[in-house]
Amino acid sequence: MIGDAVKDKRLARPVVIPIKVDLTHDEKKIYVGCFIKIRNISGYLHTSDPKSITSMLRRGGVRLD
Repeated sequence: MIGDAVKDKRLARPVVIPIKVDLTHDEKKIYVGCFIKIRNISGYLHTSDPKSITSMLRRGGVRLD
């Protein structure tokens, strides 16, 4: 995880610089579709924490019945 790498000094603290862009109609559809999928998966897993999700995946994931 990036936070761990920064904490133990393997990586410098990232600097986030927001850059506003205009998306085409097709790009907006893709963006919204991905956002919805990520939100739904996070809701199903009851977490959006990357460490928790990584841990679940390493244990073999979860059944999506």
